[in-house]
Amino acid sequence: MIKLHRMLLAGVVLAVATSSVKAAEVNGQLVIGVLGPITSTGTDLSSPTAVISLPTIQATQAGTGDFSAITAGTTIDPTGASIDVALAAAGFGFALSDGNGTFVADLGVIVTQNANFLNLYVEGLYSPAGVVTGDPGRASLNISLTFTPNASGTGGVYSFSGTLNAPPTPIIPEPSSIALAGIGLASAGLFGLRKRYSK
Repeated sequence: MIKLHRMLLAGVVLAVATSSVKAAEVNGQLVIGVLGPITSTGTDLSSPTAVISLPTIQATQAGTGDFSAITAGTTIDPTGASIDVALAAAGFGFALSDGNGTFVADLGVIVTQNANFLNLYVEGLYSPAGVVTGDPGRASLNISLTFTPNASGTGGVYSFSGTLNAPPTPIIPEPSSIALAGIGLASAGLFGLRKRYSK
């Protein structure tokens, strides 16, 4: 019996020794914001063809996990980025790049959109560099844009906030969507009970 255990242990050690060691995919969270004025080609955030230009993007809080070396105020993308609302399925054409990594979106969903508020879910590949460690992996970015019109009704101010999560966090549906799904399930259940007892 001891001989069998030794053989099994030797097999496990050999398997571990010959397998390639792979670092874990990037893991952590980073909250971002912008420096400078945000502009949009649309008249408001409900425009289905708006292209929103973001200036310099920076960390607004210290990162966590693999992003922990990025402190608040660190520039994430000095050239900024843009969000093309018409390209939702392709990640809104969104990308971030600097010396600490690159995020290239390939999937996007409009979670909420109205004239003064736009909430987007963006997912893609994050390739770390510089102070960010780990292997390239999937990440998501939850973006919130708000528009506050001027008192005169002409023009206004945009604000932006985003949270980069690696690995991706799932899309959280709006409460109204959850309620609608619940009503649908309850109706289906009642219909099934009615059919069952009517026989």
